[in-house]
Amino acid sequence: MDKELGGVLITAEQIKRVELKRLRANNIPFVVINYKDDDAENCVTIDWASGSYEVAKYLIVKGHRRIGYLGGMVETFDVDKQKYAGFTKALSEAGLTLEPGLLKQCPYTERDRVTPLVEELLELSPRPSAIFCGDDIIAAKVLQTAQKLELKVPENLAIVGFGNMPIGTRLFPELTTVDVPRYELGRQAMMMFSGLKATGNLTSEKPLVLPTHLITRGSS
Repeated sequence: MDKELGGVLITAEQIKRVELKRLRANNIPFVVINYKDDDAENCVTIDWASGSYEVAKYLIVKGHRRIGYLGGMVETFDVDKQKYAGFTKALSEAGLTLEPGLLKQCPYTERDRVTPLVEELLELSPRPSAIFCGDDIIAAKVLQTAQKLELKVPENLAIVGFGNMPIGTRLFPELTTVDVPRYELGRQAMMMFSGLKATGNLTSEKPLVLPTHLITRGSS
């Protein structure tokens, strides 16, 4: 506020509504990236739920019935809530449930905790035949751990990530993942911001949700 900003682009896992109200009250245009709730405006985000739903449907069609979920905090962060909701929706439609032991959560900022969680999943009896990961870096950890245990991927364990990060094509086998249109996300955010500046109306833009799509590779 003190710097008399011409506008703000906001990207955060959680946003307090009171802060957005402060921006509006001070006539500062803003666009929120990767966050949306029922009251949010001026938002550009990804259809996270649809992406994870597509993953689960894909794995179910491939014959998997015992699928592990290893991702972020599904009761804390909006993006993780959406991913989990899409995943469990697909399971429910197929008459399946996610057993408590098949759900493992870890903040993305604490990746040193991932490997023990992977080991816990792979030590289950019966072991999951597939694991869906909240991002590609977690998926790479799963692949590394599975190979140390001499599990064949995808014959003994299918692995799917999220994000289509460059690491995915540097692994062997290459990683099945969900593509996130990052460039388009930024482009649409700037277009929305330009529209707000041009009209001077700080709350006129409706949320924009961009689609994802599944990229199948050797890990599944």
